[in-house]
Amino acid sequence: MRARALSTSTPAFLASLALCLALASGVPAALGQEHCGGGFACEGDDWRFVLPDRSVKVVLLAGSIGAFQDQPYARQLHEWCGNAEIRNLSHVGFGASQLYGVFQREVLRSPRFPQARDGTELWLVWNGGLNSAANSARTNSYIRRTFVEAHRRGIRVVGLSLTPWGGLGDTRRWGGARALE
Repeated sequence: MRARALSTSTPAFLASLALCLALASGVPAALGQEHCGGGFACEGDDWRFVLPDRSVKVVLLAGSIGAFQDQPYARQLHEWCGNAEIRNLSHVGFGASQLYGVFQREVLRSPRFPQARDGTELWLVWNGGLNSAANSARTNSYIRRTFVEAHRRGIRVVGLSLTPWGGLGDTRRWGGARALE
C-alpha cells in the first residue's frame, strides 16, 4: 500500500484532535445542550453530514467508550474542532467485527457518505475492539480490514489504543500487566 501525502491541514487537525481527546474528560458539557444539534449528527438510519462550512468530516467508531451518553467525546470534538463535523457511530457492547459491519453499512455502502474531494477531508476515529479483545487475532484482523478499506476510500484513520481494564486481583477480566497482552 502506498503512503499518501498529507495535506497542510492534517497536522493542525491531528493536533486539535489530540488536544480535544486529552481534555475530553475535564471539560464540562454546556448546559441545555441539544444531543444532536449543530451538526453533531442525530441517531437514525438517514443521518448525513449537514454543515458545508466544516470541511473535515469525521466518523467515530467505538464501543461503550464512544457511546457514553452524558458527555460523549464525539460531541466535544465537534464543539472544539471548528472545522470538523462529527458523526458518532459507536455502539455499547460492539466488538471489532460488529464495528466493521457498521463501517461497511454506514460509510462504505452508504450513498449519503461523502466522497473524498478537493477541500473535504474524511476521517475515521477508531476506538473500538475492547469488547472483543479476548480473541485478539480476530479483533486485530477486523481492525486491519477496517483501516485498509478506509484508506482505499480516501478516508484517513486515527486509531486510538484499547484501554485495558481490570485490577491486579480481578480474575474475571485482564488485570495488571496481563491487560496489555
